[in-house]
Amino acid sequence: MKERTHQPHINEVLLLHEDQDGSLSGTISEGLSSNFFAVSADGTSIITAPEGTVLNGTVRAMVLRACEELNIPVIQECPRVPPPVSDDKKESSLSWSGAFVTSTTRMVLDIDEIHFIDHSTEKEARPSVHFTNLPHPLIAKIQERTLKLLDDVSAPL
Repeated sequence: MKERTHQPHINEVLLLHEDQDGSLSGTISEGLSSNFFAVSADGTSIITAPEGTVLNGTVRAMVLRACEELNIPVIQECPRVPPPVSDDKKESSLSWSGAFVTSTTRMVLDIDEIHFIDHSTEKEARPSVHFTNLPHPLIAKIQERTLKLLDDVSAPL
């Protein structure tokens, strides 16, 4: 295994599970050090891996509680990455309106773009995905409520 140089604009590596045919249109379960969430295309619900299939981090638990309190539906299945629209397009279209990762160091972090890199060649394996509606309104609500929940359980030092 060779060590790769960390690129400063890359914040996290997501785990993409290929479909059985080997195509890069499988599912994303989580990041190397984070939990992954997608926002539905209509911006009303979030999609995340089912409990028990990923590490249930503290911030993930707070996000799920925040969603419950805000009446935001949570679909517990790994977000599916559709096949690229076409080889000649620069960007791929997802059936998501946004995405974010959670961890104790990032809390709730909006994703602005996802690159699909073939780790064997270190080249782009399919078109990148760009989210332009940042900050995403639903993610902003979740961020705000999650920070409030964190405040509620925190003790001053």
